[in-house]
Amino acid sequence: RVARPGLYAAGELVVREGDAGASMFIVVRGEVVVTLTAAAGEVARLGPGAFFGEMSLLTGEPRTANVAARSDCDLLEITVDDMRRLVFADPSIVERVGMAVATRREALERHRATGAGPAPEPPQSFVARAWRFFRLSAPAAEL
Repeated sequence: RVARPGLYAAGELVVREGDAGASMFIVVRGEVVVTLTAAAGEVARLGPGAFFGEMSLLTGEPRTANVAARSDCDLLEITVDDMRRLVFADPSIVERVGMAVATRREALERHRATGAGPAPEPPQSFVARAWRFFRLSAPAAEL
């Protein structure tokens, strides 16, 4: 109920690596392709039920990859304010999405052709940082 629907045509760029981002997307119909500017090939293809953009949503950092519609897509967009409302209703969302972020960040780092970057952030550390970004108090066991 908090997400905004959007239609993207095949080939249309949904998010651009390096751009500011304060939302995430859920694929309802169609398929998107994740790529990196400095790397050849696709990082991933995501279909119905998958989500992307969560790294920027949870941290306020710039987008870490390009995502384009591979086919015509119906997407749901969730903004920071929308996510804040969801987190108030179910605080475990931050941990569940945060764990996915940590896994994806590690995969992106492995895929980058630019050489070794900083080590991926441990999932627990990332989740704690997301709690701080939303200005919420995490359960003591989370920190």
